[in-house]
Amino acid sequence: MAESSDNQEQHLDAPFIEKTYGEAIGLVHQSATYLEGAGALAREELNDQLRPVFTAESLRATTRLMQVVSWLLTQRAVLNGEMTATEARQHKYRLGARAICLAEPLDGAELLPDYFKDLAEASRRLYERIARLEDRLMQDEGGNPVHKLLNRLDPG
Repeated sequence: MAESSDNQEQHLDAPFIEKTYGEAIGLVHQSATYLEGAGALAREELNDQLRPVFTAESLRATTRLMQVVSWLLTQRAVLNGEMTATEARQHKYRLGARAICLAEPLDGAELLPDYFKDLAEASRRLYERIARLEDRLMQDEGGNPVHKLLNRLDPG
């Protein structure tokens, strides 16, 4: 019983999670295909100052996507009853690496290939959306006196 009320606290529904997960996986595949193919060639054509920028920004984009996918898989687990929303709010399941993922692009990033910049920006927008959503969910949980009372009455 506690799990169903706990799941309702998430305010997320399966279609939203599945759509966003599909978007994230699509970006993962797009990025991997690019970075293993045309992106690898484009990186080699960059000068010595821009190659490390390309590498760092590609790692940052990859980190964003993996963090988002992991967070969405956790939300799926909540929806499927494999874990409670309370468990999903534990630090280890939260969206991580915010300082890295939300940092401004490195100097010279504006000179990187346009397709790569588009992928990096898409990963940033997706990460920012999920970060705002998680912040809202955590704020709702922390600031709602009814949730606090229910959690004290039925700690799960």
